[in-house]
Amino acid sequence: MKTLLIVIDLQKDFCEGGNLAVPGGLAAGQWLAKWLDKNRSLVTDIYISLDVHFPIHISLPGAWEGCISPFSKVSSKDVEENKILPKYLSKDLVIDYLKFYEKYMDEPLTIWPNHCLFGTDGISLENNFSTALNNWCLKNGKKPEYVIKGTEECSEMFSMFTQAVKTKQDVENLVKVRNLIKSYDRVYISGLAKDVCVYNSVNDLIYIAEKDPDYIKDKIVFLEDAMAGIDKDSEKVKNLWNKAITDFGAKIYKE
Repeated sequence: MKTLLIVIDLQKDFCEGGNLAVPGGLAAGQWLAKWLDKNRSLVTDIYISLDVHFPIHISLPGAWEGCISPFSKVSSKDVEENKILPKYLSKDLVIDYLKFYEKYMDEPLTIWPNHCLFGTDGISLENNFSTALNNWCLKNGKKPEYVIKGTEECSEMFSMFTQAVKTKQDVENLVKVRNLIKSYDRVYISGLAKDVCVYNSVNDLIYIAEKDPDYIKDKIVFLEDAMAGIDKDSEKVKNLWNKAITDFGAKIYKE
């Protein structure tokens, strides 16, 4: 059986002690490390996403004039009315982007604390999982594939497959994702945060499946112990997981 393990943003800054910690992030990394150690021969390939930012990213405080608090919301109207202004990007560009963002995401842009900054320790994989990953490499004589997301300063990217405001390139990338998933018999999904980047990644997979249901039929397994969310009772996550289970035969694995 050919199997794929998808690991989404399992990085130190999203674990306890990090700059944007998700409660339970460290435990998720520890659990996944033990699971991978037990299943080194089972896992054929591993795909990992890494959230990577520079401090001028539009979702970080340094991109804006004046003092803006983390977890503030910025709308296109705020910028149009000069309530807050971009420090480096052009005002018109930012207004246009925020209008598209609000249309796609149905909410204003969130300003996050600085996290996963290039060159910092917070960008690294959680230590326990990192060790297990290296042992998997030695066992199988191969390396994982990496997806770097978040480096474009005027584009938010939650899913490991597409940007929040989808472009033609994103649509083309979804075709590649479909073809990739088709080549596996089982796809395990894990990572952080369950209700943000994992959710958006799974949502992309379901979006493809609605046009080509056979590509993920009976393949997806949610490793629940290898996930942690900000909102543990997220309704949108419950609804999406139920859709994946009911319509496409996904399964939940939980110890």
